[in-house]
Amino acid sequence: MRNVAKQISTSLDKIKLYEQAEENRRLNQGILNTIQEIIQLIDQERKVIQVNQPFCDIF
Repeated sequence: MRNVAKQISTSLDKIKLYEQAEENRRLNQGILNTIQEIIQLIDQERKVIQVNQPFCDIF
């Protein structure tokens, strides 16, 4: 029974962390979209991970 409770607790924690990360992503995207300059965020492998609306409008 404890094992199941621990798994449920861990799953709920992961869901909460995912929801927080998604909310932070939406907030960051909103901030990026208010900036009029073209912005793109890239990761360490030079892969584009996020852009703002002016970037999308041009490309």
